Amino acid sequence: MIPEITTTDLAEKMKTDEHFILLDVREPHELEYAKVTDRRLEVAPMSRLAEVGTDALPESAKSQDAMIYVMCHHGNRSGQVTA
Repeated sequence: MIPEITTTDLAEKMKTDEHFILLDVREPHELEYAKVTDRRLEVAPMSRLAEVGTDALPESAKSQDAMIYVMCHHGNRSGQVTA
């Protein structure tokens, strides 16, 4: 089981200098709905991940040591990506 984090807890983490990757798996047209601005944000749309697998991941997310929080619009796709 992959642990989950609440949006409140993630918002608190984003206020810190903690090192992690926030991986947004929303589709490009969705990114404007709820814009996230954080230096740790990386985007890898789920459709692209489905096409090419881990090749769609940014290099920073390929490290075994990386702490990655996956997000989407409602939580369904982030759950699918981490399954």
